[in-house]
Amino acid sequence: AEGGRRGRRGGAAAAAAAARAAGGRPPLQVFASAQGGSEGAMLLSNEPVSWIPRDPRLEGLQDAYGCFVSGDSMEPAYERGNLLLVNPSADVSPGDDCVFLRETADGQRYVLIKRLVRRNEGSWTVKQYNPAKTYTLSRREWQKAHLVIGKYNRAS
Repeated sequence: AEGGRRGRRGGAAAAAAAARAAGGRPPLQVFASAQGGSEGAMLLSNEPVSWIPRDPRLEGLQDAYGCFVSGDSMEPAYERGNLLLVNPSADVSPGDDCVFLRETADGQRYVLIKRLVRRNEGSWTVKQYNPAKTYTLSRREWQKAHLVIGKYNRAS
């Protein structure tokens, strides 16, 4: 997984340099997601599938990214095909919508999009809307919570 991260950063750095040279913001990397895990988790691509103009709210955040919603557990807030704008550097608090990330030993990255209800040292308590449900994720398994700062609706 670490090698893939370095590769992404290199590509992002090159894209950022090109955008700055052209007088613009560096583009935002976008990852694909597909259903494929327990608890409705989505498998996140390891390489960007696209680059889009960077939202001003993500200015200066090198690791910011976008990802597509592929499930329906957070409808109507987030629908299949929406593009989420994600700040992985921000602190998350109860009430925030988050992308919870699980990285496996073989380099696979799984994500869940949920509302954070509460957290402690060992777990995240999260809720989803469809079907309405509140449950707990182990922080040992779901290591990171990245803040969703916005979305682009899917094209009609």
